[in-house]
Amino acid sequence: MADRTPDRLHLIAGPAPGMSGTAGRLLWPPICKNASTALLACFTGRKAPERRLAGLPVVRHLSEVRPADVLLVVHRDPLERFVSAVCDKLIARHGATDLWAASHAVLGAQAGQARLEDWVAAMLEPDPEAADVHFRPQALHLFDHPYHHHPDLSELPLWASDVLGPAMAQRLFQRVNARETGTFRLPSGARPTLDELHAEHLSHGRFPHAEDLIPPDLRARLARVYAADCALRQGWGYSCTL
Repeated sequence: MADRTPDRLHLIAGPAPGMSGTAGRLLWPPICKNASTALLACFTGRKAPERRLAGLPVVRHLSEVRPADVLLVVHRDPLERFVSAVCDKLIARHGATDLWAASHAVLGAQAGQARLEDWVAAMLEPDPEAADVHFRPQALHLFDHPYHHHPDLSELPLWASDVLGPAMAQRLFQRVNARETGTFRLPSGARPTLDELHAEHLSHGRFPHAEDLIPPDLRARLARVYAADCALRQGWGYSCTL
């Protein structure tokens, strides 16, 4: 964590919604795959945070944080977040034009023929800070400053109801657009290409089981990439599966 965020700046949502007794602002970094679209829509009425942050007030440096401000971060187990990003962006390929253009630039025209571990080695391991926002470590988004609220993604409904109030919680979660889909098991030792996984998803609407998608050698590499995220969660009393 640093005194400023290099890319995903803290969003000022104005007076902290539903938080009575404070004259401060709600400062919140929108982190992809951590309910950022739903939170942005709830707090500002805007969607797609990676594309529509222009014009919104931000806090760029730690020195701009005021004593009365309320800092919120929604975090997620890094392995769970990584699998979610892989399924959404590399397999289903929803809204992933920029990601695939970058992948082709590094891996060549046949980027889809890469296996997941090849993609990680080329696109994530060399420089996690430069990775696509859906895969970039969560810790890179945060100020080195105490966060008043740091719910895990799974706790967000309960946190929103308790802290923001039932009305704001309903407003938040009526906007969540979670996709439900089946999973399938890969044969033991199988290492399909990204194109093969994409074709299976197009044909049957399924994603590979997470345990098959992330074999032990890839899990060890991800543990190094997301070490700061695990340390962050453990500091708040949460476990980390990497």
